Amino acid sequence: MSIQPHLLSRAARSWRTEGPKGFSKRATKYILRFGRPEAGGAHAQQEPMIRTIRQNDDLYYLVQDGLGLVEETLQAVRPAEFPALSNILDHVLGAGGKRARPAVALLAGRTGHYELDLLVPLAASIELLHSATLVHDDVIDAAATRRGRATANSLFDNAATVMVGDYMFAHAAELVARTGNIEVIRLFARTLMQMATGELHQDMSAYSYGQSTREYFNRIAGKTASLFATAAEGGAMIGGVSPKGVEALRSYGENLGMAFQIVDDILDFTGDEAEMGKPAGSDLMQGT
Repeated sequence: MSIQPHLLSRAARSWRTEGPKGFSKRATKYILRFGRPEAGGAHAQQEPMIRTIRQNDDLYYLVQDGLGLVEETLQAVRPAEFPALSNILDHVLGAGGKRARPAVALLAGRTGHYELDLLVPLAASIELLHSATLVHDDVIDAAATRRGRATANSLFDNAATVMVGDYMFAHAAELVARTGNIEVIRLFARTLMQMATGELHQDMSAYSYGQSTREYFNRIAGKTASLFATAAEGGAMIGGVSPKGVEALRSYGENLGMAFQIVDDILDFTGDEAEMGKPAGSDLMQGT
């Protein structure tokens, strides 16, 4: 993985000092840079979009239409014929969240051909995969709250919660298969393996105080950055961006994910429960 320290530090600093809007502005400028012809992205038709983004603070506004469709797709995950499963999914998916990962996928696709019929299933699958990992994490950690709400495992039994997480993983795979792109499907499968490996590394290194910075980076690259990288790379691939542009956007996604996790880890012992949606110091107590 190609870690770019200057991008990590800028992204982390902007998130901490300027908040999500400042972070979004930096992130969007970086993404849309690869819509320029010289970067191997889409063609000159993207220039008006690039000029427009410079006048706006919000990462999400360019893809509001796509994000609305992502929400509709996530709503459809709930099976009406199985009310018990639907109720748990309502609780899990109704907790909200930044939707940063699907936004990155849609924005990456926007640098090429913005085909929502293909991008929305990808973006929804990425958000569903992310949510499924949180469901399993909460069971493993015996967490009581997430995003300021009671976790599924605290309201339902662990066995049911684990199986709901499994259902979400399977449904995410079905969604990504709708893209019909075998390379994107393969990317999704590899990412799931990377995330599981990263989580396993974290579990096996708990309370290990002699870890190097490199070991820490490798761990969070798997458990967090890999999904951001896949969001950017998959969106670019579906958008028909050139190989050079795809690689640039993948690098962006990796660095964004690294910065995201670094800030989250710092907030674990500098933030408070109201800011984080979970008890401060909870990761520290778990030895991670």
